[in-house]
Amino acid sequence: MSGDEAAVPNRPAPKVNPAELPQWLIEEDDDFFVFDKPGWLVCHPSKDGPWSSLVGAVREWKGLTTLHLVSRLDRETSGIILIAKHAAAASLSQTAMERRWVSKLTTPFSKASFVSPCRWINRWAPMKRVRSW
Repeated sequence: MSGDEAAVPNRPAPKVNPAELPQWLIEEDDDFFVFDKPGWLVCHPSKDGPWSSLVGAVREWKGLTTLHLVSRLDRETSGIILIAKHAAAASLSQTAMERRWVSKLTTPFSKASFVSPCRWINRWAPMKRVRSW
């Protein structure tokens, strides 16, 4: 499913196509899955069944009962998602995020034209670090 199809207002949220899910998998080891989440998909399981969310779809695909999101992205946001396969990996990863041993990088993209320059401020850096584009 393309992002344009998923963005139609008043249309029910689409479901994951099981044939497409393996294409989103970037890396897998004993502890984690790394996925490239499309912008139309929620991360957390929803009431619409397992194929309506990334975690639900991965559970179904891999036959697992429990998975742990290390962090999440909003439905409208595409990007890399780390899913832990067990509680110990989730705990260590979430602690690393909370203590800022690792961080997320967000790069905005838009098809829109801006009338004036946009400013982005890194809230964890000194205020003098401002990017404009």
